[in-house]
Amino acid sequence: MTTKPNVFWRHALVWITLLCVASFASGSAIAVVTIAPSSPSENGTYLGGSNLNYWTQAGLDEVGTIPLGVGSLSSTVASPTTLAASATNYGVGTATGGHTFVRWNLTEAASAPHATEIEITFTINLQSPSVATSVTVYVETQTAGVSSPVTYALFYDSGGMTAPVLVNQVQELSQQCSALGTCP
Repeated sequence: MTTKPNVFWRHALVWITLLCVASFASGSAIAVVTIAPSSPSENGTYLGGSNLNYWTQAGLDEVGTIPLGVGSLSSTVASPTTLAASATNYGVGTATGGHTFVRWNLTEAASAPHATEIEITFTINLQSPSVATSVTVYVETQTAGVSSPVTYALFYDSGGMTAPVLVNQVQELSQQCSALGTCP
């Protein structure tokens, strides 16, 4: 008896490849950062990735507690959150102080284009707590720019549980929008 390959996964791979080719052909960049589980006693393994040349990943943490007073990033393309000129904490969706997190540390370079909107899609697949979701947020670089690199902590709320957070996969895709309020 012969076994046919899983057609769904073959089609999914084709669509992902087409999306990547289309993004690069249109002049935008896609960044992929993935964490895969390593063992129950650890929180995952960093597999690497790349970003827009002025918007880079400075780190990714899986376990910790969200600080109090973290505001949420905009989920509306027409009204992006303007990034602060200094290091700031932001929530990817609602971020409740005291809850555990998955945190991305993203750095805006001094070379970032001024008043430029960036669409960031976070895909979170956690084993514990059981979560599979995707969140898209919109940020805007400063109109005057920054004089030196600024790192922002972006928190995804894993819920009011105790560590460890067991990660299956976490992904962050950043792309520059064509204009303020207009994203691909």
